[in-house]
Amino acid sequence: MQASSLIHADSLQLDALENGCGLVRWDRATIVKHSGPDALDLLHRLTTNELLAIDEGRAQRTVLTTDRGRVVDVFLVAHVSENQLLLISDSEDSERTISAIDYYTIIEDAELADLSGSHRRFSLIGPKASTVVKSALGVDVGPGQLAVVESAGASITVISDPSRGVDWIDIVHEYDAGDAGDSIEALFESSGFVAVSPAT
Repeated sequence: MQASSLIHADSLQLDALENGCGLVRWDRATIVKHSGPDALDLLHRLTTNELLAIDEGRAQRTVLTTDRGRVVDVFLVAHVSENQLLLISDSEDSERTISAIDYYTIIEDAELADLSGSHRRFSLIGPKASTVVKSALGVDVGPGQLAVVESAGASITVISDPSRGVDWIDIVHEYDAGDAGDSIEALFESSGFVAVSPAT
């Protein structure tokens, strides 16, 4: 299973990933807001996948390369609302991704904002991931879909990523240093996930 290559897991954790739902907390991950009327078109021209067809409420993984074809980053483009995108990557180096996009932003009406320090991400992985999300937040997200919900006093973005080859849902929310995101994760505790450690 592809997910097993991204994590260190014991048999209980692997069983959750294959038959239930595992939760991976990302201590550091790239989360970038890309806003403006030209943001989507710019990314469409700079990356490898077709992005212009991504409507609001949809997401698509793509690859950002240099002009020589070298990979800079692989990330999920989530079309959160009109003229507002969320870029989510496993990479810890948000500055590299931002700099590469900004380098080619010349006359385009688009702005980048690094949310990696103010927001947190965790991933629900396994065949019961959708069930866990529905139980905790009351929303259904199909493959490639996203939803933004208000819960526990916070705005939570829920994104299904079908490109992983397994059932995979990313949760992104604003980070409160007071509770280290525990109040958001607490919403899922009664839904039957197993915590899984990301690879280092």
